[in-house]
Amino acid sequence: MGQTADNTSTTSGRWWWGREALLCLLVALTLGYSWMFRRASAPNERSRIYLSVALVDHGTVAIDKPIETYGGILDVAKVKGSHRSDKAPGAGLLGAVVYGAARLASAADAWTKSELLDLMRFWLMLPIGVAGFLLLRMVLRDIGLDPPAVDVASLAWILGSSAFHYSNAFFGHQIVAVGLLGAFVGLVRCQKRLSSGGKWAARAVAFGGGMAAGVAGMTEYPAAIPCIMIAMYATTVLIRRDVGSLAAFAAGALPFAVGLFVYHSVAFGGPLELPYFHLVNENFDEVHTSGLGGLKWPHLEWFLGGVFSLHRGWLGTSPFFVLIIPGLWLLWRRGRRALCVTSGAIVLYYIAFIASWPLWEGGWGYGPRHLVAMMGVAMIPTAAGLAWCLRRWFASGLARGLVLLGLLGHQLVGALFPELPADSQNPLMEALAVMWNNGLVAPNWLTHYTDLSGVITLLPLAVLVGVVAGIVVGRGLIRHHRFRLRRIGVAFVCATTFLVGVAGIRAVGSDWDEKRVADFKELGEFFVREEAKLPR
Repeated sequence: MGQTADNTSTTSGRWWWGREALLCLLVALTLGYSWMFRRASAPNERSRIYLSVALVDHGTVAIDKPIETYGGILDVAKVKGSHRSDKAPGAGLLGAVVYGAARLASAADAWTKSELLDLMRFWLMLPIGVAGFLLLRMVLRDIGLDPPAVDVASLAWILGSSAFHYSNAFFGHQIVAVGLLGAFVGLVRCQKRLSSGGKWAARAVAFGGGMAAGVAGMTEYPAAIPCIMIAMYATTVLIRRDVGSLAAFAAGALPFAVGLFVYHSVAFGGPLELPYFHLVNENFDEVHTSGLGGLKWPHLEWFLGGVFSLHRGWLGTSPFFVLIIPGLWLLWRRGRRALCVTSGAIVLYYIAFIASWPLWEGGWGYGPRHLVAMMGVAMIPTAAGLAWCLRRWFASGLARGLVLLGLLGHQLVGALFPELPADSQNPLMEALAVMWNNGLVAPNWLTHYTDLSGVITLLPLAVLVGVVAGIVVGRGLIRHHRFRLRRIGVAFVCATTFLVGVAGIRAVGSDWDEKRVADFKELGEFFVREEAKLPR
């Protein structure tokens, strides 16, 4: 799977720290260059923001006053005539920390809805995205992957999957993804510390892993099952080695579980009273109260759409995740069977979830929104498969080409129209083509701080993405393929894979008629005009 000694020698000293800092800067700049149209804020985001504001400014979980100030939304619950957020409280509590810090130097009435969105997206979600990037790199190094595989895999996840968009949006999915990753980092690193005799250091990182799992479970209710799976993993790998480390993991998670029950009691009248039992929107209430907590029998259409479609599919929008199949086998073969089983079970759980969930599409957007929470964990076996590929010239080119396809789709969506309409079945040839052909782009640093507009403002982003693509294509090429002919072969297969993928997307074509194109052009122009009216 890699040479741990070589990995250690390569990633040591000041050069290593400087290189990590440069990669984090590259990721942060790419994540933050473009953002969503602020007039297109999702109720999902605002429901969490309203809880943050209510906690800081009014000292209550009731969001009636934020609704009066910033406007009504669909995503609300109601208890005895008073409104509540219909989301799990984790994201709202994190947002309250950020908003509370900002309020130390400002008045409550100084904040507009758009400014609150910017605050949460840039000062909470973007740092969480970068933290997830670092956590993934930590766990991949700890399981012994080579530096080239660590670099390519971590960049593929954060910039070439739906993790990219949800590191820029105040939803709970990426918070959960990073929390679950943090739990694995704590447990894998705990085992490593125990092997070297550092019992108290092992317990400290296990405690941190428990806290990360607790944050995940407090942020989204579906994350409860993966947290239980991780607790079982912790028990399996620690019970015979150090009960103290297992107790430390449990101690880290316990306050968040208790906090969730306390929140339910205060907000809804009982520790097991979920907001789903009090939804205001009748359509949402019908979905959540039918079946098993809203889940139905699995539907083939939902499964195929959530895994393979070009608009909402996990593999359809980030095809490099197919490497999870050989990756799981490699983890099992290399003796990391508990890690293999747990990560694979979490992936299967989330796929079963969207295959059974009537709202599997998740509204406007790109990629499978409800699978974002498991993508960080899925990258552990995926990266193992990628590491295996990088040592074989044909597989290396194929894997790199698949990563470039994920990078292309998610970066174009983020740059042109991040919240794609639900009826765009082939977005690169439909919605994005309309935006590009009419010189319309999502807000970015140049449109926001200069008088420039249109696709010319994407040049800095093109440079950033070009650097990322260069790392994806070239990282480890000389080291793993010393013969020039093999390096040429890797580049050829990579380019061929990428071009065949693009040709396939073009071949699928567009289902939009002239009226739909005209309507979307009008919508894009409206959002661009409205964005220009907002304060810079």
